[in-house]
Formats: sequence, structure tokens, C-alpha cells
Amino acid sequence: MHPEDRLERGGGSGADIAWAVAVHTNGEIYMAGETLSANLPKGFGTNYNTYGGGNGLHGDAFIAKMNNFGTILYRTYVGGNTEDAAFAVAVDGDGDAYLAGYTRSANFPTANAISNTISGSIIPGLGVYPQDAFVAKLNPAGSQLLYSSYLGGTGDDVGYGLDIDSSGAIYVTGQTSSDNFPVKGAWQPARADFVDVFVARLDPTKIGAASLVYSSYLGGNGSENSYGIAVDSARNAYITGTTGPVALYEFPTTASIGSNDSTAGIFITKFSPNPTQRVHLPLLQR
Repeated sequence: MHPEDRLERGGGSGADIAWAVAVHTNGEIYMAGETLSANLPKGFGTNYNTYGGGNGLHGDAFIAKMNNFGTILYRTYVGGNTEDAAFAVAVDGDGDAYLAGYTRSANFPTANAISNTISGSIIPGLGVYPQDAFVAKLNPAGSQLLYSSYLGGTGDDVGYGLDIDSSGAIYVTGQTSSDNFPVKGAWQPARADFVDVFVARLDPTKIGAASLVYSSYLGGNGSENSYGIAVDSARNAYITGTTGPVALYEFPTTASIGSNDSTAGIFITKFSPNPTQRVHLPLLQR
């Protein structure tokens, strides 16, 4: 049996894409992505939410939990009535699942959120909102949102990378074109150019705006994106991603590797638990 056959038989009648996977210490597998299927099999658990819908290109985010034999323990939708997708997933020691991605849905389900309202106005002619990043936490049964929030401004924002520390704090990174992305204790409080990276730490045990511990832009004069984040035992956050040819010469670094005639760069940056203190690691030029 090919892997594609397994995916098709595990999905619904529409298109289904898994973008991320995480494994609990007990071997249970957590998979997240996006789906256009209104009939995803829910497994032995109870769906937290029914399919919200989409525009024919993107539907709902979803998360599935399986045991180490591949049996589905739960599978649930997380989304509203337009476009939602999950690009990152993590799991803590209790089996709580954490998601990050993006949404255009004005009715995306929220709980204890930084913002309960999507940012921006409906785009004329398209009938959809700009993209907000989202961050969500579900209980081990997948039946309850313990935390869920929009995270973005009036431009397009996407959460691509996510990690958690031993206290359950959430670290998320991605891309933003918003001038008013919510910042707090920021090393870089304003967007440098059209598209910048963002990095944020959230505490899902707190309610509302208090759950945003810090948030900062990171970028130069060009387009940057961050796809990955990891946190160490001292709660330093490390993010990595790409810069465009213009930003290559403007991106804030302490060192670089490679020639200056390349057309793109790969960066890695370290943020201390106090985000105003940042340690740049080398910019790797291609």
C-alpha cells in the first residue's frame, strides 16, 4: 500500500492535506492540516466542531490524534465558514494539542483570546477578509478548545511555526504584511518593509490580552518569512526562515556566511526570554 492510499482512505470526499505532525512521549501521533471534506471520519472521539465550509480552494483546519497502531482516537475541524489551515502542531506531556496557521473566517472559534475579532475589512470583489494568524490549544480528547485566538493586523498574517516550553507557553512565528500586528515588549516594534517575520510568545493560562507575553517584528527592507521555531530549556526562542535579495543586505545580523552576490538568504535568530534582547546568528547566503 502506498502512503497516498493511506491518506486518501483516512480522509473524506474532498481534498485533504496534512502539513504538520507531532508525537507524544507515549507514541500517540498528532497530525494537522486543512481539508475540504465535510465528512472526515471522527474516530472514537467526539468532534469538537463540524465542518465550517470554504471557498472551493481552502476549507477548515483539522487535527487528528492516532495511537501508535494508526487507529484514529479523534479528528476534529477547527475553523469558520471561509478559509482556515493549520501549518504547525505540538503536543505537551498531558496530551493537549497546540495549533498555528491562518484564517479568513470572521466566525473562527475563539476561547480566552487576545482578539475575538478578525482584523481588517472584507476585500471588495472577493467577499473574504485578510488573513489572520491563529493559535489554538485543545484538550486531550479533542472535544474542547482550551485556548484559541486570532493573531494579526489588517494585512495578511500566517503562523507557520510553533513550539511550546515546559510551562505550556506557546511560541509562534510566521509572516505578516500588517502595519498594526499586535506587538508587546518588541525588539522591532514596526514593520520594516512589505512583508516581515513575526515572533510571539503566548500564555494560554491567561485570558485575553494578558495571554500575549511578547510579540515582535523581525526584518529588513524586503520580504522575509519564518517557517520554524524551537525553544530551549532556558526559554530562548530560535526562529529560522528566508529573506529576499533586497532584505539580504538589510536583515539585522551579527555575522553572515557566504558571498554577498546571492539572490536569497536563510536566517536563524535567537530571542532571549526578554524579547528586547536578541542574539543574531549567521545569515546563510545562497
